[in-house]
Amino acid sequence: MDEFDDNQPIYNGAGISVKESLFAILSFFMVHRLTGLCLNDLLALIALHCGPNNPCLKSLYKFKKYFKMIGSNFVTRHFYCSGCEVPLANKGSICEHCHGRHNVSFFIELPIVTQLQSMFRRPQFYESLGYRFNRVKKNHANIEDIYDSNIYKENAQNGFLANRNNISFFMYFDGLSLFKSSSFSIWPVYLTINELSYKLRTRKENAILAGIWFGKKKPNPNLFLGPLERQLSSLKINGAVMVLPDNTNVLIRGILLGAVADLPAKALFMRFKQYNGAFSCSNCMASGGRFDLGNSTVQVFPYFRDLELRNNNDVAEFAEQAVAARRVDPEASVYGIKGHSILSVMLPNLILCMALDVMHGVYLNVLDTLIALWFDTKYSGMPFSISDCVKLVDLRLKSIKPPSTFQNLPRSIKKDLGHYKAFDYKMFMTLFFACTTR
Repeated sequence: MDEFDDNQPIYNGAGISVKESLFAILSFFMVHRLTGLCLNDLLALIALHCGPNNPCLKSLYKFKKYFKMIGSNFVTRHFYCSGCEVPLANKGSICEHCHGRHNVSFFIELPIVTQLQSMFRRPQFYESLGYRFNRVKKNHANIEDIYDSNIYKENAQNGFLANRNNISFFMYFDGLSLFKSSSFSIWPVYLTINELSYKLRTRKENAILAGIWFGKKKPNPNLFLGPLERQLSSLKINGAVMVLPDNTNVLIRGILLGAVADLPAKALFMRFKQYNGAFSCSNCMASGGRFDLGNSTVQVFPYFRDLELRNNNDVAEFAEQAVAARRVDPEASVYGIKGHSILSVMLPNLILCMALDVMHGVYLNVLDTLIALWFDTKYSGMPFSISDCVKLVDLRLKSIKPPSTFQNLPRSIKKDLGHYKAFDYKMFMTLFFACTTR
């Protein structure tokens, strides 16, 4: 177990590592309160499906030894009342609000510092954090990485990141269903280190799994991110000592500079209205309006040349007003804000530091609509339709030879449009603009 590589795939070509598999099994074991015998059989069953000579842990003894090796304090369970969603001291605590009418649930916190210490022990990891000082830009005017953002520049020039030993993180969160037919979902929170090159920071072994929420209900964002906020606050103020491969010590401090999620998760964690409601945009103050489709309505946002952008300084005031309004109406909001978000404390600027969801905001909600309007034969009588040109478009798509950075070749609109995914729409838009701007 001492030389066990938990970053290897569970079988050759698998999309999940041994470490990820073990934490998923651990979550499944705790949520469903399995017996030790059941967990032992589950481990053996999973290993049986992964082919010969796989690195899966096949017994309860090895499973326990693995987590003991990581450290008994590596996983922290935070208990809370499942109905009132207030924190509880331990599993046996009784909620003061409902007097124990609801079950006690928990979510998992994983220490950031412990994972960082493991990374810094690797050869060349500390040196690779100097990438930002050595990178060569393709064009001085381009925005090519996070280092070109105003927030990063402010911290790097004379601020927190002027110290080479200080680092910054980007946070990712989303929910995923374990089974398509089940309402049970898992919400992991990951951190990546901005000071690594993009190639290195996106590798699995350099990603930090900071927490996991699981259950049939969506997470309470302030409750869920509370322990993470305390970890990051300590790392920013006090820092942590890292031991390098040559046994020298270095004090590392870190801050959170940005976060990204899809539109539903972004609205949930920012405490904003969903994207299909009034004032739901997190970047501007447009209220939008309802458009009648006959059998239903949809929220639309007409184009205006001069939109009023959101001001981060107003967020706290609107949140306070929303808290007061929701005492009367639980569904109330003020300019789309439902209440205080802990992200306002964690990020330098809640409005500017929450990344846009280009997948749902462009590829799967704008471009797919445009392509359907252009090529679907049911719109053939409309002046914007070019459905009679679909063969020509497919021919030209087929003739394009994209660079190696593209994972797949362009797909036929006539044959494959019903199977298009976000990546296909992204490729179409990229190639379209590349051809029209020559």
